[in-house]
Amino acid sequence: MTTITLTRTSANQRILRSMHLHTATLPQLVLWIAAILSAIFVVQYAIILAISDPSAEINTSTPIVLSIFLFVFGVQALAQTLPFALSLGLTRRAFFHSTLLYLAVLSLILSLATGFMAFLEEVTGGWGQEFTFFRVPAMVPVAPIAQWTLVPLVIMTGGVLGMFFGAVYQRWNTTGVWSVALTLVLLGGLVTVVTIWQGWWPTIWQWLNDIPLETSVLAGPALVALTAGIAAYAITRRSPV
Repeated sequence: MTTITLTRTSANQRILRSMHLHTATLPQLVLWIAAILSAIFVVQYAIILAISDPSAEINTSTPIVLSIFLFVFGVQALAQTLPFALSLGLTRRAFFHSTLLYLAVLSLILSLATGFMAFLEEVTGGWGQEFTFFRVPAMVPVAPIAQWTLVPLVIMTGGVLGMFFGAVYQRWNTTGVWSVALTLVLLGGLVTVVTIWQGWWPTIWQWLNDIPLETSVLAGPALVALTAGIAAYAITRRSPV
């Protein structure tokens, strides 16, 4: 019993040590996110003012933008930070788990910040111009709880996909990344062509329409994140570093 307790404590300590490698760059990451989002907001708001057309609409998918930031972080974590972590005596398992935990917490924090800004946007009437920038969940016709569950899920999915491509790069370098991209394109194209050729689209659409919208909207990103996470972990365990 004592041995099991000590093992768990040691594993938790390694995860916390790995977490410190990520939190060290957190201020810089937050500043870049704030700066780029602010730039996108200012440019689009200026376009709205320049158009001077009340019917004009410019909508930005803020969760998608945030997921791109976490995608880049995920790539850097597995491709660059992992070798340094291993040199400090940390295990691949601890580093991988700490990265997932960090992404989950960061996704939740960014979602809360997005929700707060969406509230301000609603109160100010779209910043005085009916401008939709942070109220992206309102565009998805599902229950409010599903709308706001989707935000951190999309952001987290971007980070996990980044971890997958970072793991691929760490294992097979640039050739591996391009090979995976080519494989995904060919596989997606093959599935699309066969589906059209066999006339399966009506059946597929009917099946999708029978599924509750909340289920399909949330299950899509969740399935992508789960698949990418499992693949990333399997590749990381066999990484040469």
